[in-house]
Amino acid sequence: MTAPGSCRMMGRFQDREYCVSKVVDQVLALGKDAIPALISELTDERKTKHSIYDLWKYTAAGDIANSLLFDLFTGPDWAVADLPELDPLQRECRKPGEPCWRKFLQKKGRRFVQQRWEAAWEAHKGEIYWDDKARCFKLTSTPSQGDLVGHNSTQQTNNSRQR
Repeated sequence: MTAPGSCRMMGRFQDREYCVSKVVDQVLALGKDAIPALISELTDERKTKHSIYDLWKYTAAGDIANSLLFDLFTGPDWAVADLPELDPLQRECRKPGEPCWRKFLQKKGRRFVQQRWEAAWEAHKGEIYWDDKARCFKLTSTPSQGDLVGHNSTQQTNNSRQR
């Protein structure tokens, strides 16, 4: 049985059928300003009264902030926005679940996680926008050689960004 205020195993925080939470509603109401606010919480080790994830022994505020950030940058197709600064976070722990996350934190530390998110924010904050249909943050497309400057297209696939 799921504890009050918790979220199920599969889904994104921003999807109401997955997770109904006043805190998530408050985060979403902040819009783009939620990103630096969540980044500032990544080193917070305070444990929640109850784990907010099924099958986790406990969750800390920093765990929740990290999961929220990743979910907010994940589309309904499970594609994560192209933020290369976060690659070290995604590659270190390929298995889901609490034991993998705890091992990663033991090896790298919460400050490392925060530094990677800070780097992503600083590098892309001007490109980030909320996509209402996908219910996630995305990055605006960088115009390629053939694109018109000022074109209002905001569609982007995970691999379409030009560097």
